[in-house]
Amino acid sequence: MDKTLFSYTRQFLSGTLLSRLSGFFRDVSMAFAFGDIAEVASLILAYRLCMLLRRILGEGSMQSAFIPGYQTIKEKDNVQALAFFKHILWRWLVGVSGLCLVLGLLFFYLKPFFNSEWSQVIDLVVRLLPSLICIIGYTIFQAFLQCHGKYFTASLAPTVSNLSWGIGCILLRGLDPFIAMQKASIFICVGLLLQWLVLFPETNKLLPKGFFKNIPKKN
Repeated sequence: MDKTLFSYTRQFLSGTLLSRLSGFFRDVSMAFAFGDIAEVASLILAYRLCMLLRRILGEGSMQSAFIPGYQTIKEKDNVQALAFFKHILWRWLVGVSGLCLVLGLLFFYLKPFFNSEWSQVIDLVVRLLPSLICIIGYTIFQAFLQCHGKYFTASLAPTVSNLSWGIGCILLRGLDPFIAMQKASIFICVGLLLQWLVLFPETNKLLPKGFFKNIPKKN
């Protein structure tokens, strides 16, 4: 096996393994702290509704679109490739921020029309929507790092999110379940933000000085 391919595979698998172990810790912590109460089901449902948008806007679809385009441009002109990265990052972050704002307002005004159980789910969805911005940012950074052969940090970063969620559950144990789920949503959002921020140092090393200061102009 090619040494470079073996090195990339080892980095990716080792980071992914640690991420999966932290995911196990997250699930165990949540079960230990809250059991199977209805409020937990509301949080999980709200999280999955947000992650539906994540699957549509980010993850595989985003990487499948970004990586070939970036690599093709990079082979011809590295400066143009970096400009492409900046344009994609800026436009997606602005677009997803606008989408989160619209959805948040829509859910907020529709909330009175639902019963108490669904109102709690909608409230948690609104609280979790900002995390989509972090997820999209993380996805673009992850794809960028993979284009430069950096696999370990990108695959390890979800560990931070899982730890934040799991530790949050332990700290919130004993609170009123309704309040605990609201506070747990904050730990989830913070964890996803940290997941993105973890990639900044390694990404910044690959970028010219002052790269993030100038907003790209519309073509």
